[in-house]
Amino acid sequence: MPISYLVADVDEIAARLELYRVEDEIQSEVSIASKVYSTQNFSSFTDLVQSFLEEEVSGEDFPTVACCSMTGPVADGFCIIPNLCWKMSEEEMALDLGIDRVVFINDFIASGYGLLIVPDEDLILLNKDATVCLDSIDPKCIIGAGNGLSEAVLTHDGTEFNIYPGEGGFSDFAPRTSEEFGLLTHIKSRLRIDSVSVQRIVSNHGIESIYWYLVYSSPELANDQVSEEIRQLDGDGGLLICKYAKFEPVDFICHKAILLFLSAFGAEVGNVACRSLPKGGIFITGEITPKILEILLESDTFMANYCLKGRMRPYLEEIPIFVVTTPSIGILGARVRARRCLRDQGIFSHSPGSDGEDTKETSPEQEAFPLRSQPSKPPPARVKFERNELRDRSPSSVWISSAWKYLAVGVCITAGLTASAFCAGRRSSPR
Repeated sequence: MPISYLVADVDEIAARLELYRVEDEIQSEVSIASKVYSTQNFSSFTDLVQSFLEEEVSGEDFPTVACCSMTGPVADGFCIIPNLCWKMSEEEMALDLGIDRVVFINDFIASGYGLLIVPDEDLILLNKDATVCLDSIDPKCIIGAGNGLSEAVLTHDGTEFNIYPGEGGFSDFAPRTSEEFGLLTHIKSRLRIDSVSVQRIVSNHGIESIYWYLVYSSPELANDQVSEEIRQLDGDGGLLICKYAKFEPVDFICHKAILLFLSAFGAEVGNVACRSLPKGGIFITGEITPKILEILLESDTFMANYCLKGRMRPYLEEIPIFVVTTPSIGILGARVRARRCLRDQGIFSHSPGSDGEDTKETSPEQEAFPLRSQPSKPPPARVKFERNELRDRSPSSVWISSAWKYLAVGVCITAGLTASAFCAGRRSSPR
């Protein structure tokens, strides 16, 4: 019997809802309905979803599960979207709508899930010489710059990837050049704060802070008309600066602000790489990167600062870095999470090979989305092999090996004592 699930990507302006029907025991699915609503027209998210169900969904396709990617904090089944006054509960919404299970996930966590099924054509590789294996089960990192700076790590547990978000954007900004030191001092003075986080530089607001610092440093180079437009946006001028940085006639200060932004962004991505060594790749998302993609690709500013890590440079050069260009990564992530919910509820218990040929457990996204179907290599087993090799050795061989080790240590100690006595004798003899 076909099963349907609902996914949504919700922010302060709009909500995109899609309904999918799953057939053939989780092996295929089809899109049934899709619609975008203005969130300003509804007093609650439940009302919005109810309208979608009444307008687009027939009785036989009523969803069993709903997974919603939300722009806002999600904790213990509750979510609040800033500036909308929407306070939502998974349990209450499920009861009101008659859906078996409703799940809220933060939009950045949804982006992490979305990486698992994002199409290859929506990925742009920045370092062409890196070793690329999209099906790798090695750790991955996702970092996104928008209103803030979000970071997360994806690790594989042998069956599927799990996502661990952090607050790396709140780590301290570490200036490296005289210009960055000047920027740090300017922001601390203007905002009257003692510490400047990375996301005060690498974000929409950060771009505007960089712009005003450059105007303060070189007022003769500023375009008064552009400055006035940015000032009228009252702190939300980052995307406008991105526009003036790439379209003719290019504004000099705007273009320089984006280069300084890319310098700090590249350095922070390098920090993330050093902390996690994500051999499976680093994936850059967020609303800023697509708007400055041309500058990012034409200039080596980002990659040069990413690799500027001394002895770690060779390792970082091997890690592939991708820009994710798909605008619907939140929906993709919600789909992955919804299918896992169906599996957790026991609705789908079948997996390939369950008839006795191969009972290896697979994740729902491996079964449903063949693009990232199977890991390209098994988890490394070298350490386990070495331990087994030592365990299988006979007691006599282990005893002989240990005896040789103790003998070697004894020889070294004797040689050291002899050398010390010889030196002491030379110092005490008359010259």
